[in-house]
Amino acid sequence: MKQSLNLLVCLNLLLPLSTYGVDHQRNLEIVDSIPLIKDLENPAKDEKEIQNNLVNIFESFAIKKP
Repeated sequence: MKQSLNLLVCLNLLLPLSTYGVDHQRNLEIVDSIPLIKDLENPAKDEKEIQNNLVNIFESFAIKKP
């Protein structure tokens, strides 16, 4: 349950990515500002690559038109 709530919090923090659309650098700053959950997460060796992939995914959502 706690992990599910943490996921919802993260999704809520990532929501502004769709607002910035393709402002890639700003979106990376938003993702980078999300703190890791103490005692649960450690930065991965490829953390920056993961962040970049997440931003690309969310930017693709913002670009798509219904």
